[in-house]
Amino acid sequence: MANPAIALEGPVWGLTHYRNAAGEWVAAEVYGIQSPSIQFTDGAIAGNGTCNRFFGSYQVTDHQLSVRPGGSTLMACPPPYMEQEQAFLAALAQVSRSQLVEGELQLLDASGTPLLAFSELVPPALTGNLWELTAYNNGRGAVTSLLTDTRITATFNGEGRLTGSAGCNTYNARYTVTDGSITISPPASTRKYCAQPEGLMDQEIAYLTALTTAATYQLEENRLTLKTADGATVAQFSLVAEER
Repeated sequence: MANPAIALEGPVWGLTHYRNAAGEWVAAEVYGIQSPSIQFTDGAIAGNGTCNRFFGSYQVTDHQLSVRPGGSTLMACPPPYMEQEQAFLAALAQVSRSQLVEGELQLLDASGTPLLAFSELVPPALTGNLWELTAYNNGRGAVTSLLTDTRITATFNGEGRLTGSAGCNTYNARYTVTDGSITISPPASTRKYCAQPEGLMDQEIAYLTALTTAATYQLEENRLTLKTADGATVAQFSLVAEER
């Protein structure tokens, strides 16, 4: 009998196959840099549907697994994204059991028909990659997105050096990491002044200041999050590309 009490929790599971609206078993597509995925944690689920982030709950009782999608963000994406996402979320609501087959997590309906298949996603390395900032702590108690048409990057090399663009100026700093902990020295930067867009220099200063408050880091699929010692978000990045 398929056992839902297998090790669901812990890994982020990336969708590899799903049963579409026509009942066909098809390979999942990755649009952009984030795979459709799900993570099970203490009775809660969260993941990327393909376009939107979703959340919900799950319960294991008497060798049965029930999954209840609860809600999602409301972004609009091209039709292929939305069709895959709708099929993914619809299948989740029909799940009754789970099984592991050669490392693949399969979620099944009440008749034992596979609805969804996943493989464990391995998070990217901190070093050797280019990270692009998606949100940062502005120093006024808020985590905010970047100004329109601005870009901030970070690259951690394997020798304790952090470099990147702060939006107007390039910067560099020293960093150390140990078992999920990180310290970043006050960054040095070039001294250009950029008048446009309005607020760019304030954004740059806030970002560089925030970096020095980082105490921990977390790597998930294509995402890097820096946090303070008390768990407040310092900065969030998306993986752009592996450096060669």
